[in-house]
Amino acid sequence: MEKLLVTDKIQETFKRHFDDLVKLDHPLNGYCTFGTGGKARVFAEVGSARQIADLVKVAGETGVNVFMLGGGSNLLISDQGYDGLIIRNTIKGLEIQGEGILSGAGEDLQSMVDFAAESGLSGLEFATGIYGTVGGAIFGNAGAYGSETGGLLEWAELVDRQGSIRIEKSRLLRVLLPVVKIKDHGRIHYESQICTKNGQKRSDSHQDA
Repeated sequence: MEKLLVTDKIQETFKRHFDDLVKLDHPLNGYCTFGTGGKARVFAEVGSARQIADLVKVAGETGVNVFMLGGGSNLLISDQGYDGLIIRNTIKGLEIQGEGILSGAGEDLQSMVDFAAESGLSGLEFATGIYGTVGGAIFGNAGAYGSETGGLLEWAELVDRQGSIRIEKSRLLRVLLPVVKIKDHGRIHYESQICTKNGQKRSDSHQDA
């Protein structure tokens, strides 16, 4: 049997720090649209950036790999499970703020599209029918009909592997850059803001890995 990277001792460390927030050896087949997946050695469903930051910090201190889970679309989870920490981002909320729409990364993408339409804002029509969360759309630069989520991104608030929270401005996050920065630097995208060319409010997000 292959040696586990997340030992029982490491599992106990997470339990000691986070108590009921984390679940050990948690089944994953209910968290992706294909219904596949074994168990996660450590699993947490979070509703705030602070929870993400604290979990990621302990993961970094213990050398545990982290995977951010959104809506589970376009995702196949191995039946062998995940030998690390899976954080399911359920940060919600949609509001108009300044020249954009502020949204949690765990918000459903279609909900944000509907919110924009109900608020009299345009530019997110291309995202209609795209499954997943807002954070997942930012992370994967979801797009259709010649438009992309990354092209609307104004700023993103991220959590790094040390558990620090920071804002990255649009000049560093244009088009595909949000994907590159999150993947290459291990940062977790949990909030952002997007504007349209005509100055009408657009969209935001929080997650992503």
